[in-house]
Amino acid sequence: MRDGQEPKRPMVPWGFVFGPTLSFGTMFLVVVLLQRWSPVAVVVVYMFLFLIIWAPMVFVGSARARKLPFFALGLLNTLASFAGIIAGLVAYHRYVLPYASFEDHRMYSNVLTSEPPRSHADAGVLEFAKSCHVDGSKGVGMLREAGTFCAAPIVDDAAPGRVEYWAVGLDCCSPRGDFTCGDVEDKDARQGAVIRPEEPSWTDYFVPGEDSYEMYHKAVKQSAAIYDVHTSDSPMMVHWVKDVRELEHTLALGALLFGLLSTVAVLFLMIPVAVTVDRATTRQLGAEK
Repeated sequence: MRDGQEPKRPMVPWGFVFGPTLSFGTMFLVVVLLQRWSPVAVVVVYMFLFLIIWAPMVFVGSARARKLPFFALGLLNTLASFAGIIAGLVAYHRYVLPYASFEDHRMYSNVLTSEPPRSHADAGVLEFAKSCHVDGSKGVGMLREAGTFCAAPIVDDAAPGRVEYWAVGLDCCSPRGDFTCGDVEDKDARQGAVIRPEEPSWTDYFVPGEDSYEMYHKAVKQSAAIYDVHTSDSPMMVHWVKDVRELEHTLALGALLFGLLSTVAVLFLMIPVAVTVDRATTRQLGAEK
């Protein structure tokens, strides 16, 4: 290097901010949009980006000392994209799966609480008869790590007796009674968004936690035992709402906000990383004068 000549810096620092952020956002969208149709496609996209773009950066950067920025950028993109997969899986299980369940299954009208759940096994939405309502006084809340799982029976004033349908929710009741989940307090609410058990998946390893369906089912059993409510071993559980379309909009908005906020968080997290790498590069090039 000639005397007096400023060392040429191999990489603009802002690339360390926007590059990993873009990788995170890309993989988040891939998971949210493709996981439902083809989980294998998510793996294929990740491996393609890793082998074609990020791995060569890491290899070049580790092979030559002057290529530190390439190594750091490749590594950061790899980690950020993997974090995008994890965030996407969280959003998928929390927002996309319930939304898909309502869309992919049938809607039944004028449902009575005495009807066997198996007659509506393919239901996504149930619209109950006008004589049906949620008996919040018989609600039960089970405190677990994820929150309080609540359940209350859906009863029929015109035909009291066996209860086969239950309203459930999270963190919306006291241990005994005072069930306020969903739109229970709205007298015009009669729809139930059916909660279905999730099939085991490889994604469970990345999104650990309690099985919500199983926890709700335990709350139902507890309420039935405490208040002497006759129910079957496999009752149908629903989120009690006035209009299921509003619930769908809420889920879609939740997924959008979750993705935006997590991407912004990664963006701001990358700023100090970019500054650190830039300073390390400057010291490295200065030592080579």
